[in-house]
Amino acid sequence: MTYRALARAHPNLVLRIVADAAAVEAAGARVNASLYAALEASGLAPEFATRVADVIVDYINGFVLAEASHGPTQAGFDFGLELILAGATRIAE
Repeated sequence: MTYRALARAHPNLVLRIVADAAAVEAAGARVNASLYAALEASGLAPEFATRVADVIVDYINGFVLAEASHGPTQAGFDFGLELILAGATRIAE
């Protein structure tokens, strides 16, 4: 299950994660390892990959909360994620 699918299935979990620093740390340790690895495999330096992963997770949390209240589209999600990744790639060059 992807992080977004998990967050969509449990929006109250997202609220807890964004409101509780300890929950953020616990969730990040479980979820982010594969994201860090994927970003590093794409050629990003490890410390930069970590920062990009943090932005992606924050984006997903915010998008999921917005979905729960007014239903943004998959196309909107994809656009935002592509924008983040394009920006990260450009900065890394």
